[in-house]
Amino acid sequence: MRQFVFWEPRYTSGAIDVVLDGRLAPSDALYSDCGWDSDPDDAVSKPGARGGRALHVPGTLLFALAPDGWSLQHFLDGVLPKLVQARELLAHPSVKVLAESHPELHPIVDELLAALNVTAERRVRPPASQAYTLADLAAGAEDVGVSADRLVLPCRTPAIHPQLWQQAQELLGVRAVPAIERNIVAYLPRDRGGGVGAFNGGRHIANEDVLLDNLVAALEGRRERLQVFRHTEYETLPALLAFWARVGVVIGPHGGALSNVMFVPPGGAVVELFPVDPVTRAPPPQLASGGMMYYLHAALLGHKYHFVHAEAVGEELFVDPAAVVRALELALGAD
Repeated sequence: MRQFVFWEPRYTSGAIDVVLDGRLAPSDALYSDCGWDSDPDDAVSKPGARGGRALHVPGTLLFALAPDGWSLQHFLDGVLPKLVQARELLAHPSVKVLAESHPELHPIVDELLAALNVTAERRVRPPASQAYTLADLAAGAEDVGVSADRLVLPCRTPAIHPQLWQQAQELLGVRAVPAIERNIVAYLPRDRGGGVGAFNGGRHIANEDVLLDNLVAALEGRRERLQVFRHTEYETLPALLAFWARVGVVIGPHGGALSNVMFVPPGGAVVELFPVDPVTRAPPPQLASGGMMYYLHAALLGHKYHFVHAEAVGEELFVDPAAVVRALELALGAD
């Protein structure tokens, strides 16, 4: 049996930096990418070194921005581990949090922040509105920064540490559920125009109807049933968690919807339909390292993981229904 072992400090340990009289602007590298290699000295005020204006926050401000951190996928993989590492600091109501959200597109992010005790009263929104990435700046966004008496930087957080991900589930209210009660096989479609509420409609399964028919047939006579997941049907975090508590297997094409595995109690299974070239069987260049993503998410949370090739033809994917059914049988424990 082969296993991945992450032993470098960036994967095994974390640290929180506190900068007195700290200041950051969107043009600073740390502002747009608060990661393990970030230099906290970027936030040290240097008189005369920078122009631009800054929103000053008295007291303590926790920096919790990440690229596209307003979306569910990148909140979960980019912001949430940092907030979990800083959870003891969040217990102090006087601490403010610099965090982004987009209620129109991903309202669940506001609820997730509230579940972590980051209420609206404690939130500080980026002063440059939603324009905080370097691409936005290149397009002409105003370089309005933020400063605080004590600027807390949780950048050096291991992004894929099981302890942080499992503690995240606990903090968000994910609870263990007996296997007998988890009878839903959830299928996650990716069709922006089909009323399922997907933010990005690419990588749609072209033979999805045939696939779903095969999955329903495979479950005939079993206690499990197939259910297509549409996140717009779950308007609150408790409703979302109640649905995922009854899920034993998650099936879907590679994409942000699979981030919902964070809400599945430990002991589930993930079947990922991953795009490959029909001839070379290699993933598209933009997804060259993407095959590890949801495998790692599943491993961190105690789920089994299965990988099925989906042939990419333009923006559409074609899967072998028999291969997906076999993966489902393995996920359910069939021989």
